[in-house]
Amino acid sequence: MLAQLPNNKDIEDAVLAGFIIENEARGRINELTEDYFYTNINKHIYTAITELIEKEKTVDLITVSDILKTNINNAIEIISQICEFYHIGKLDTYLDKLKEYNDRRKNIKAANELIERMIEEQFDSRLEMKNEVTAMFDIDVNLKNKESYDSQTISNNILEKLDQDLNDDGTNNLYYGLRELDNITAGLHNGEMTVIAAGTGQGKTTFALQAVLNLAIKKKHCVLFSQEMDKEAIGRRMISNMAGIDGNKLRQPKFLSESEKDKFARQSMLFSKLPIHIHDRCSYIEEITEYCHKLKNKGKLDVIVVDYLGLCKSLKGKSSSNREREISYLTWGFKKMAREFNVPLVLLAQLNRSPMNEQRPPRLADLRDSGSIEQDSDVVMFLDEYDDETKEIVLMIAKQRNGTTGDIKLKYYRNTFSFYDIRA
Repeated sequence: MLAQLPNNKDIEDAVLAGFIIENEARGRINELTEDYFYTNINKHIYTAITELIEKEKTVDLITVSDILKTNINNAIEIISQICEFYHIGKLDTYLDKLKEYNDRRKNIKAANELIERMIEEQFDSRLEMKNEVTAMFDIDVNLKNKESYDSQTISNNILEKLDQDLNDDGTNNLYYGLRELDNITAGLHNGEMTVIAAGTGQGKTTFALQAVLNLAIKKKHCVLFSQEMDKEAIGRRMISNMAGIDGNKLRQPKFLSESEKDKFARQSMLFSKLPIHIHDRCSYIEEITEYCHKLKNKGKLDVIVVDYLGLCKSLKGKSSSNREREISYLTWGFKKMAREFNVPLVLLAQLNRSPMNEQRPPRLADLRDSGSIEQDSDVVMFLDEYDDETKEIVLMIAKQRNGTTGDIKLKYYRNTFSFYDIRA
């Protein structure tokens, strides 16, 4: 244990002086609490300034000292000394340093608490312990993008993004690679969670894998988490899609022709160079988050795909006997992950059996286990009504927070794990 936690009284004094001297600076006082100040005197001064601002009273040397005089005998001398050396216009610098000292103190306290928990063996598993450590020290991701902005800044950002989109040649768009779907959705979007739902064996995994391939070919870094298939099986499906080779033949290679063997070998080489990470051992959302942190910090995270929600778990939600409540925690966690990493997150989900039993198209209420899937998602799509003869399948866009909904017909060839547009 340190005898004294990190602090800098000069920085604290400078921030308080800024609030007293600069009228325009006082709007930023709500960014802090008294805990940001290490010394008791400065805690009292901060509280006094806050009280005056909230009551819309004058803030100056006399009014602040007047409030403090009941607790501090020489209040006016202390406030005068604080304000004497303040540099006008430097408050931003002082605030940043003050917040840094506060973060350091919080991390030291958290680390000490973590050490005590380890000594007393309060963790149920190695994974829970590892997750607690990762969450505590993951400062670079979690402290980004926490600012709020005024309407002028937001408007400028929107216009700047619009200008970029108008001049973009399309290489930066995160398209699925299916014409009509991309026209309606404009592809995947950073910070959004897209849910692709279907019954068992209706092609949701194949659909997601093809989207990953299309994005990876355009040099987008994609990570796929799967509990349903191992990484080799996923790789075979992807290469089968690229080569246009019947997946059943790959299970019995002796039926492959020489030309198919050559084609598969060439596409395997191309596949090996794609920026795709496949992880088949992560079932807890905390593990998924940790792995994505590592990729993000390396600049290798553009799209996240999770296959599928029903097989995911949570350390924090594990004590709940209510699966619907745990699913709600998971969907909220995945949505939060998309926003924090500022990448699209595609979450595959199961439909319950109601559409099949009642012989009707699926509805949002048919998402298995929880209404939170609908609530937390930005886009929800269903795969439905597959015709074995025509190879046509209906893709239903049931929800699109920022766009229209509707049905799209696609060609789905199960043997090569591939989807195509239906050309007019």
